[in-house]
Amino acid sequence: MRGAILLVWVGLAGIAGFALFNITFKVEQLENELSALNKQILKEQNTIHVLRAEWSFLNRPANIEGLARELLPELRHPQTSQIGGIEDLTDTPKTAPDGLATNGLPISKAAARNGQ
Repeated sequence: MRGAILLVWVGLAGIAGFALFNITFKVEQLENELSALNKQILKEQNTIHVLRAEWSFLNRPANIEGLARELLPELRHPQTSQIGGIEDLTDTPKTAPDGLATNGLPISKAAARNGQ
């Protein structure tokens, strides 16, 4: 009887030792994973910081103006004759007999039925 009790206690001690070793190993794995994730987060934060600095540099008004002159040479300021008044704005397009608006764009059938 004493041998059986001793065997049970030794078995329980072995199981407890194995469980403790297993838990310790898992904790070390998770700590290593956490460390790797923290390093990755810092790397991403540094990358974001650099990208924001580059974006600020590229968004300088002088830089944008230079790029606009270089890439959009035909772009000019609007002439006063191109700017209309508030009376030129209407709620409904004026229709021509052929179903087109006076600006040449087709009018949808639903808008034509409603008199718009």
